[in-house]
Formats: sequence, structure tokens, C-alpha cells
Amino acid sequence: MRSRDPITCEGTNGTADTGTHAGTHASAHASTRVSALAARHAPVHAAGYIRYPGEAPGRDRVLWLLASSFGRRVSGDEIGRALGMSRPAVWKHVQSLIAAGLPVEPVKGRGYRLIQPLDLIIPDDILRSLHTRTIGRTLFCAQETGSTNNDAKDMAGESPDGAVFMAEVQNLGKGRIGRTWSSPPGGVYMSILLKPDIPPSQAPGLALVAGYAVASTLRSLFGLDARVKWPNDVLVGGKKVCGVLCEMRAEADRVADIVVGIGINANVEIKGLPAATRETAASLNDLIGRTVDRSLLIANVLNSFEAAYEEYLRSGMESLARRITEIAAYLGQEVTVKNLTAAHSAETTGTFLGIDPQGRAVLKLPGGEGVAVSAGDLSLRVRRRSGASSSSRPCRP
Repeated sequence: MRSRDPITCEGTNGTADTGTHAGTHASAHASTRVSALAARHAPVHAAGYIRYPGEAPGRDRVLWLLASSFGRRVSGDEIGRALGMSRPAVWKHVQSLIAAGLPVEPVKGRGYRLIQPLDLIIPDDILRSLHTRTIGRTLFCAQETGSTNNDAKDMAGESPDGAVFMAEVQNLGKGRIGRTWSSPPGGVYMSILLKPDIPPSQAPGLALVAGYAVASTLRSLFGLDARVKWPNDVLVGGKKVCGVLCEMRAEADRVADIVVGIGINANVEIKGLPAATRETAASLNDLIGRTVDRSLLIANVLNSFEAAYEEYLRSGMESLARRITEIAAYLGQEVTVKNLTAAHSAETTGTFLGIDPQGRAVLKLPGGEGVAVSAGDLSLRVRRRSGASSSSRPCRP
């Protein structure tokens, strides 16, 4: 292939959707206002990104501290000490936030408070919760963009290995095989830039690695029975909460860079989605009964991803395949895999046995023989009462 041509990481594992359909969230409007404000008063990069650590506007930092202290008043002195700014500077930033419509209330002689909780992605909180060496140590945050995957590729030359690009909204969110997906406020839309020293043949497995990292995080953080749906989705209760899209640029024998896009339905209103999507999607806030702290979720996903990614670089899929199989969706059930990228659409039906050391889906065919499928869309095969069977539509928004 030509040097640095972008391609999706199809082959062993295929890819998945980076964007997930989402609805609006009650406090997303306030988040939109403060992010737009930051974009006007801070150093920005391509697509309006602000780089963290080091470039957070003062008014954003004041708002983040108030958001983290929701439920109590915070004095100007306390804010000034925490953020290294004078009381007049604190007052100036608070007035700017109030003018922008944020729910900040001054209490004379006692400080400031938020009068309603805000659903904010707070870079400082992400960085404080990270335990990684490289992944997420540089964050690029934007209010709105076309596609975080595209932006990561565009900015790869000036960005370090492990940089993460995230946006509150994507208007050109994309999935595999040219699909497009809506990504409005309330979700997590992020892309991880990787520059590994591996051959292109090893890259496709990263979609499964990312899916495993997300599913593991949802299980440990929220106690959800999250399942990895080969090759690239995460399901809870049979409904999609996350999709992954990997894209690679490479020469014949080496990878230039890989972008791993992850979209998670965190705080979205499923009832506001189109009817077809409503049936196959779920949102974490509905599943756990409270608003998800998206900053904490992002940090935990990045922590889990780095651990799995480093293991993958050391020993490939072999050491991960067993653990992924243990939390795989549809294990032991009859499924159909459709290879939509083949010249002539191919379809394989059998009992899903799990993931092999090459990251392929292993099926037992009706005749008893086994087969390993390297790419395609996997869906549960539903038997009709008449004895005939039909394949359900893939569990994706």
C-alpha cells in the first residue's frame, strides 16, 4: 500500500462504530456553553482543540472546581489557593460564567456554588485518575468536531504517542464500511492515537482489545454484565452501549500510526432516538440509575486500555483471547456472521465458541466441524416457532 494511506483495520477482527447514537442530556446545554467559551479564550489547535495539561482557561478551571464541589459553597480564597489565582481573578471568572448562562450563584461573604449539577467532561479530573504511562497523558478536547478519528489522523504528526482526542459532539461520526453515526451531547466520543512498532498484520486485533477494555471497565466500575460482541461492540443486556473503530496508516512492513475510536452511550436519552435505534441501544445512565461521571469513566477506560494494549504488544491476542471469550456476547448460542466486505456477501452460521489466539470468531457448524471467521458482522440467530430460523439485525445503532 502507499505510505501513510488510511485504512480501517479490517482482516483479523474487522472494525466497529466509533460514534453511537445518543440523545440530549439535561445539563448538556451548560456544558456546551462553557466549552464554547473556552474555545474563544484559550490556545486552540486544529478543529478547535484545547490541549491539556497546561492550556485550561481560568474560567473553565473555576467551573470545574465548583462542579467537583457540588452541594457546598466554595470561598473565593479556597478557589484562589487551589487554582493559584487572586480573589479578584476568581470573581472576574465567576462573573463571566454567570454572563454565559452557567448556574453559578455567588453567596455574599460565603463564596460561590452551583445551583444544579452539570454533566461535564473535566480534563483535570481525567488526568488525576489516570494510572497510565503514555495513554491519555496528552488530551485534546473540543466542543464539536466532525470526527475525532479524522482529527487524530490530521494532528498525528504534532501529537505524541498515546494522545487522546475527545469532543462533546461529532457531526460526522463514522463507523465501519462507510457507515455514519450521530454523536450528540451526553456520550463519550474519543480517539486514541497510537504509534506502535508493529507490522500491519498485527493491527486489526486492537478493535477487540479496546472493546475488552471498555467491557472490563463497565463491569468493575458499575457492576454491569458488559459483554464484548465480536469484533468491535460492547453490549449490556443484549443492547449496544459502545462501538469501536480502528483506522491504520502504514507502509508495506510497518505501521505509521493507528487511531482507535471509542464511542460510549454514557448519559443519553434513548427515547429520543429513532425507533429502529431505540430497540438496539442502551445508555449507561439508564442502566445504573444515575448520571455517569464521564471524566471518571474515560480515565478508567484509558487505564484498562493501556494494560490490555501493552499485553497485546508483548504477546499478541493469545494471552487475551481466553479472557475476552469469558465475557463474550452470544457464547454458546447460534449466530450468523455476514462478511459485508467480500466481493460476494458471505454468510456463516453456527454455534459461537469464542475467540481464538488470532482474534477470529470460532463457530461450530451444524455438521460438527469448526471454522474460524476473520471478519464480518456477527448477530444472534433467532429461531421462529415454525422451526425456521432467521438472523436478527446486528446489535448496533
